[in-house]
Amino acid sequence: MREAVYQVGVFLDQHAKGVAKASRSKDRHFWLAFMGIAITGFLSATDMTIIAPILPTIAGDMPPSDISPTWITSAFLLAMMTFQPLWGGLSDAFGRQGTLLASIVIFLAGSIPCTVARSMLTMVAGRGLQGVGGGGMLAIGEVMLSDMTTLAERGYFLGLLSMAFAVAAIAAPLVGGVFATHGGYLGWRWSFLINFPIGVVALAFVLSSNKFKPPPKLTMREKWAHCDATSALILFASTLSLLIGLTRGGEEYAWNDGRVVAPLVCGIIGLIGFFALQWLPFKFLRSWFLAPRPVLDPAMFFGKGLRTSSISFILTFLHGILLYGAIQTLILYFETRDATPLRAAINVLPANVPSTPAAFIAGVLMAITGRYKSLIIGSQILMLVGLGMFVYLDSFSPTYQWVIFQLIASLGIGAMYTLALPPIQASLPPAYLARATATFAFVRSFGAIWGVSITLVAFSAQANKELDKVSGASAIGKTTSIGSTEIRNAFDQSLRVAFSVLVPFAAIGLFLAIFIKHIPLPNFNTSEYGLQEQEQGTEKNSSPHKKAEEGTLQTGFERSHTAGTSELDSAFSSPKVGGRLSTNQEPTSIPLRRSDSFWH
Repeated sequence: MREAVYQVGVFLDQHAKGVAKASRSKDRHFWLAFMGIAITGFLSATDMTIIAPILPTIAGDMPPSDISPTWITSAFLLAMMTFQPLWGGLSDAFGRQGTLLASIVIFLAGSIPCTVARSMLTMVAGRGLQGVGGGGMLAIGEVMLSDMTTLAERGYFLGLLSMAFAVAAIAAPLVGGVFATHGGYLGWRWSFLINFPIGVVALAFVLSSNKFKPPPKLTMREKWAHCDATSALILFASTLSLLIGLTRGGEEYAWNDGRVVAPLVCGIIGLIGFFALQWLPFKFLRSWFLAPRPVLDPAMFFGKGLRTSSISFILTFLHGILLYGAIQTLILYFETRDATPLRAAINVLPANVPSTPAAFIAGVLMAITGRYKSLIIGSQILMLVGLGMFVYLDSFSPTYQWVIFQLIASLGIGAMYTLALPPIQASLPPAYLARATATFAFVRSFGAIWGVSITLVAFSAQANKELDKVSGASAIGKTTSIGSTEIRNAFDQSLRVAFSVLVPFAAIGLFLAIFIKHIPLPNFNTSEYGLQEQEQGTEKNSSPHKKAEEGTLQTGFERSHTAGTSELDSAFSSPKVGGRLSTNQEPTSIPLRRSDSFWH
């Protein structure tokens, strides 16, 4: 037993030194680029999380409008989700640095109408433009980080990057609450004004990291192959239509009203059509109307050896549902307890603060051990337990109860920030790095939209039903006081239903995590878009191709790859395996035919 403990200690010590070495080996250009990525991620995450506490204040400051205040949040998430896969293709076609700069500029341009808005239409339009830029900032930032790191060390740097998101998640709601309560003449508008100085700093860091390899020289036809803008617009219109129906139903109109049914039906048909265009071989449409490569390439989801990739994408979608659905419902819960915007933001700190160390520790453990399945399962258990406990909260729950429940859920949610992406990237060929990373960001944002929508619909529907039983109570949209016991009980029951709808999603995630198949995380990087210094600074005999020939490729747990050990190993160690990609092929040489694009 003592010998086993000693061996485990030696194992962890060796790999912890490897992680530390990976950090020390990065030069100034790497850290400049990393800071640029972190600041842009912080900026986008801030704009997502600062809105919740100031939303009632903005709605009260605007003139009457047919546009629901919930669209201030939904417009941002919808635009961000829709265009994230497109940003991945643009970064392949035009280079990472240029597209990241463009996304920052678009985001800041959207902040202008938000700052000066005097109507709900102007505010929602500005938020939509912010979402287009914010989606690019998040997606391309993660792509650039993947370009600059190996899979074996990526968990460590994703853990560091998660700190920027965590700081935004913690600070932004507090700052928003302060602006809403003590913002003076400008009030909530400060929440958008602060984007400009932060954005200028982000631009400066991204511009200073000028050692990125230039993008491959492609013809316009080849660039078009990476950018399926038509599919992105179909997705945008379909999701918009569906959200219109969901936000109107049960609140403005009855669910069987034509003004609710029509957008719901159009949205569902549009989404079915979108996924059909992505995954079915419509050669005629792709030749004339769509880009040759779909936004959601089926080669990333279906095929032999892609079980881990497919499950990780699903877990990412569920993570988005649970994260944003839980935060949205917690804000509602504290507002029903008569909390001010600032107090509500403070009360959700237990749901945000632990996510920082959880994400970092999970990333470091994955980098040290090269293992992620057990960490993912543990995270799913924590999310299921924590969210399940939320169901027992009511208006009279003591403070320690809602603090502990949030802490448990936050540990699981935070860890999943860093655990889902590396398994996806390890399952796919290097040429799919940008596309897979942008799709990962899209799937998470897609889940966020549904998390917010599902919980709000569940809460509103149940609240209207409960308030109908209360003598003298009006509909939820017109209720101004929750002081009476009957109305307070109605809201408690409605919140219980909203929390309950999240529990099945957490249970599905835990069930699927069990079936993840471990794929080693290689300790090399074949990206064409990394930093130039990284190539120049490596030893002559340390290239991935040389290591593949010698059979000494190292994963996160320093296991030597040998021919025939696994499908992944054989793909790395031989020049060509059954017509599939190997390390001796240039990633850009993968044909656009879907049948030939699988790694395994």
